[in-house]
Amino acid sequence: MNGLTLQDFDKYFNELHGHAPYDWQHRLAKKVIVGSWPDIIDLPTGSGKTACLDVSVFALACQATMPVKERTAPRRIFFCVNRRVIVDEAHQRAKRIAKAIWKAERESGRSKPVLQLIAAALRTISGISDQEIPPLDVLELRGGIYRDNRWARSVTQPTIVCTTIDQLGSRLMFRGYGVSSGASPIQAALIAYDSLVLLDEAHISRPFLQSLQWIAQYLNPEKWAEQTISVPRMKVVPMTATPPQGTNTNDVLQLEDADRQNEGLNERLICNKLADLKSVENVVNAAVTDAKSLSEGRPTAIGIIVNRVVTAKEIYRKLREQHSESVVELVIGSMRPVDRDRQASRLQSLVGPNRPKETGQTSFVVSTQCLEVGADYDFDVLITECASLDAVRQRFGRLNRGGRPIPAKAVILIDEKQAKEESKLDDKKPLDPIYGNSLSRTWNWLCEYAELTTAETEPTSSEDSQPKKRKRKPAAKLTESRSVNFGINAFNGLLEEHGDDGRIPETLLSPSSKLDAPVMLPTYIDLWCQTNPQPVPDPDVSLFIHGLQEGARDVQICWRADLVEDDVMTSKQWPDVVSLLPPTAAECMSVPIGRFKRWLLDGYGAGADETDLLVTIQQDNSKNGQLRTPCVLWKGVRESILLKNVTELYPGCTIVLPINAQGWEELGHIPEPTQLTEVVVAEKTKTESDTSSNHETESADHSQLDVAEPAFLQAKDRAVVRLHPVLKPLRNKVPAAQRVLDRLADDESPPSTPELRQLCSEVMREFLNNLDIHDASGVQWEFYPDRRGLVITTRRRLDQVIEWYLPSLDDGEDQPTQTL
Repeated sequence: MNGLTLQDFDKYFNELHGHAPYDWQHRLAKKVIVGSWPDIIDLPTGSGKTACLDVSVFALACQATMPVKERTAPRRIFFCVNRRVIVDEAHQRAKRIAKAIWKAERESGRSKPVLQLIAAALRTISGISDQEIPPLDVLELRGGIYRDNRWARSVTQPTIVCTTIDQLGSRLMFRGYGVSSGASPIQAALIAYDSLVLLDEAHISRPFLQSLQWIAQYLNPEKWAEQTISVPRMKVVPMTATPPQGTNTNDVLQLEDADRQNEGLNERLICNKLADLKSVENVVNAAVTDAKSLSEGRPTAIGIIVNRVVTAKEIYRKLREQHSESVVELVIGSMRPVDRDRQASRLQSLVGPNRPKETGQTSFVVSTQCLEVGADYDFDVLITECASLDAVRQRFGRLNRGGRPIPAKAVILIDEKQAKEESKLDDKKPLDPIYGNSLSRTWNWLCEYAELTTAETEPTSSEDSQPKKRKRKPAAKLTESRSVNFGINAFNGLLEEHGDDGRIPETLLSPSSKLDAPVMLPTYIDLWCQTNPQPVPDPDVSLFIHGLQEGARDVQICWRADLVEDDVMTSKQWPDVVSLLPPTAAECMSVPIGRFKRWLLDGYGAGADETDLLVTIQQDNSKNGQLRTPCVLWKGVRESILLKNVTELYPGCTIVLPINAQGWEELGHIPEPTQLTEVVVAEKTKTESDTSSNHETESADHSQLDVAEPAFLQAKDRAVVRLHPVLKPLRNKVPAAQRVLDRLADDESPPSTPELRQLCSEVMREFLNNLDIHDASGVQWEFYPDRRGLVITTRRRLDQVIEWYLPSLDDGEDQPTQTL
C-alpha cells in the first residue's frame, strides 16, 4: 500500500490550492476511490466542477498498488466540452495540478507530503522513474496545424487531456482530424479503454453524449467481443445542471445541506441577481445606454453578452468611442489563441476568479455565446440579449459569480420585433434562426412570472416657463417594470414552482439542446475500424458529434508581414517563404469557412445571423471569382500552394495571408491593434472624413500583428528569428539584426559561413535576452528565396515554455488538421 486514503484528500486539496475542498468534492472522492462514478454530476455554476480533475487524479493514486485488473480509476482523464474557452481554463487547472505534484516530488523537504505520495503513486502506475519526466502529463487537444501525439506515446502514463468534443469524438471514431491512418486505431483504443470522459456542459452536447453512450454499449465484451482484454472500459460522466432528456439519473451528485454550511459556497447560492426586462427598438443602442447608466457613480465591471457577432462588434465600437478612459474588450470565438491568452491575462485582475471584492476600475467586456458557459469571469453588472432560457440562465453564471456582498444588477434586452405572443408564433417559421421560437417563449415566460414593480415618475411640462395663469400640477405618471431574480437559489425556486418538475420547460430550451445523433449501427463501427484505406462509403463522424444539424466548419487564418511583392520577390515564392517558418496554432484565427470565402471574394465578413455557437447553420453561398489578395494554402513544407480560387478551400485547412491584406476585424478580432484601425474597419461608413481615415489606416504599418515568433516559441519551445528588410519591428529591439541584413546586402563581399554563424548567434542571443532567456547555444539558418534575409532557429528546446511535460513529438507536423 502507498499509504494514501480518503483521510488524505483534504490535505491533498489544501496542498494544491491552499484551502479545503467543498463537501461535495469530498463525497465524490469517497465514492470514486471505491470504484464508482455517479451517472451525472449536477452542480450549479461556480461550485467548482473542474475539481473533478483533482478527484480523478487522487483516486488513481490511491489505487496505484492494486492489481491492474482491479483498478477502477482510469489512467487517462479526458475533460471534454463544446466551448473552447472552458477547455483553456480546464487546461490551466490541470497544469497547476501537474506542476504542483512534480514540484513537490523534486523538493528535498516534506512541506507537501501528500503531493509527494501522489507523485510516487503515479510513477508506480506509469513505470517511469526518470524525474525529468513528470508523474502526470497534461495537454490540450484543439484544432490547429500540428499534431500533438505525445498523449498516445505511452499506454501507462497517467494523463489529463483537455479537449473539444470534435477532437475527442473524431479520434474515438477512428477519424481523428490530422491523425494518420496508422495512428488512428491506437488513439481510438486509448480513449475507449482505461479512460474517464468528463463531459462538461453536457446539455449543449446532447448528440455527442448519445454517441458516447452507444460506443459504451459496443465496448461491452459480453455482447460484442469474442474475449475480454481485461482492461476497464471508458467511463462517461456528464456534468450539467440541465441533464439532457433520456439521461440516466439514478445516481446524481448534487449539492446537499453540508455544502451550504460552507460560507463561500453558500454566498454564491443565496446572492440575488435581479434582472430588469426591457423590450427595445434597437438592442445595440439600448445595451450601450444601459452600460453607461449602470457604470455611473463608481467603478463597475460590466459584462455584455449578445447573440450575434455583428451585434457584439457594434456595441464594442460604440463603447470604445464613448468610454476611451475605461477598459473595453471584445471576446468572440474568432480570435488567435496568442491574443486570447493575452486578453485573458489582462482580464484576470479585473473580472477573474481572484478579482478584488470591490471593483477598482470600470471595464466593459462585450461577448457572444463564447462566454455563456464555464468562463470563470465575475461581473458586477450583466446586460444580456434574450435567448433560450437555458442559455440566459447560463449567462447569469458570470454575474457576481463569487457571491460578493454587492447589489448585482442585470438587464435582459429583447428586440421588440421578437417579443411576440404565443398565438403569433409559428414553429414552421421561427422568428430567430439560432434559437427558433424558444427566444420569444422565454421572454413570455419571464414576463409572466416576473415581479411587477410600479413607480411614480414626474412628468416634464411642455408649458411656457411663465404661464399666463395658475394651472393644476400634472399628475405623476405610473411606470411599470418587470424583474426576475436569477440568483441560484431564487431561480431554482422559480423553476420548482413554474417549471417542469424543477427543470426548464422543453419549449424554452434552445434547438441545439434537442438535437439527436443518428442511431449508431454496428455496421458504422465496422467501417470506421478500417483506416487504411478508408472504405467508401464512410459514415460522417461529425453527424455523431453534432447531430443531424451539422456545425459550421472552420479554416485557420494567420497573417505574415514577410509576404511581399516587389522587384525582388513575387507571390509565387510565398509558399517557400512560409515553409521557412511553418504556421502554428497559436497564431491562427479559427474562422467559419463561409465567412472567409465571402471576405476573400467581396470583402464582407460575418453575416448578420452568425453566432459563436459551435453548432449553428451557416449558409455558404459563395461562388468562385477573383480573389482580393494572393494567399498561401498551407499543406506542409513541400505541398503548399498559392491559392487560385475558393473551391480549393476545405474545412480545417490553413491559409496564410499577407499582413497588408488586413481583414482581421472583418473575419474575427485582434484585441490590440491601434484604436484607429479597429474603429475605421468596423464602422465602414462612407463619409468623407472616414474615407480619409481609412486611407491612413491602409497605409499604416501593421507588421506588429505578425506574431509568428512568439507563437512558435509557445508551441515548440524553440526560438526563431526572421530577418528581412520588410520586417521592421524586430530591428528596433535587436541591433545585431541590422548588421546581418547589411552584410547580406553586400554583393561584392558576401559573408562567409563562420561569419554568418557568429552574426546569427549574436542576433539570437539579443533576441532571447529581451525575453529574459539566457541560452542561445546552437543556431541554424535558412535563406529567404530572394536572399535578402534569413530565418534563424535554435537547434534544441529551451525548456522555457513546456518544461513540465513530455516533449511533443515532431512527426507528422506537416499534416493539416481540422480546427474545431
